[in-house]
Amino acid sequence: MKDNINILVIDDYEMTAEGIISRIKKVFPKVNCYYASNVRSAYAALHHKMDLIICDLEFEKEPEHDGFFIIKNLLTLEPRTKAIALTHFNSYRIMKKTINSGFLAFLNKGCSFQDFSDTLHNVLKNGRHQSKSELDLLKKRMKISRTIFNESIQGIADLSIREIEITLLSIKTIDVNRIANLLQVKPSTVITHFKNIRSKLKLSNNKELSIFALDFKTDLENELKNKL
Repeated sequence: MKDNINILVIDDYEMTAEGIISRIKKVFPKVNCYYASNVRSAYAALHHKMDLIICDLEFEKEPEHDGFFIIKNLLTLEPRTKAIALTHFNSYRIMKKTINSGFLAFLNKGCSFQDFSDTLHNVLKNGRHQSKSELDLLKKRMKISRTIFNESIQGIADLSIREIEITLLSIKTIDVNRIANLLQVKPSTVITHFKNIRSKLKLSNNKELSIFALDFKTDLENELKNKL
C-alpha cells in the first residue's frame, strides 16, 4: 500500500465528517483527508485524485443527490477510485443496493472501530470486502429466510440437475425466452420445468423462486455438485 493515501469523506453534516476523519486518522495517521458536503464539492475534491471515498447514503439537505447518485457519477469520472458506504441505514435491502451500486463495502455508522479499520485496510488493498456490518445483516437475513423457506429448503434434494440449473439461472432472470435461449430448449420446456420446480419447493411464483435461489445459492450449488 502506498504511503500517501488520499481519502474523501462525503457527508452533509460537517461534525459527523469530522468524527469520521478522526477515526480514519487513527487507522492511517499520515493519510490526506478531504471533506465534501455535497455532489458539487465532491467533484471539486477529485482534483486531488482520491484513493478511497467514504460516502453517506442519505443527504437531508439535498435529498435528490443521495449517496447512490453521488458515487455513480464520481465513479463515472474516476472508475478506479474505491468507495465505501458509511450510513445509519441498517437493512439488508439497502446493503444489497449499496454493493450493486459500485460501493466495495458497507458499514453502519455504529460499527466498531475494528470493523471500520479492517474495512478500510481490506478495501484499499483488495477491493471488495464484506464488513462485519454486512455479515451481520446477511446472518439476520438468512435466519429469517430459513424460517420462511423451511419447506422449500427440504425440497432442494428433490430437484433434478436441470431443475437446479434453471433455479440458479432464475437469480439473473426469470424470462422464459432468455433461459430457453441459454439452454437451447423450447420456451414450453422451461415453463414446464418452472412449474415442477415451484411444486417441489412449494413456491407460489417465479419471482419468489428467484428470491429463494439468491438466498440459498450455496445450498443449490452444493446439491448440484452432489448430483453431477
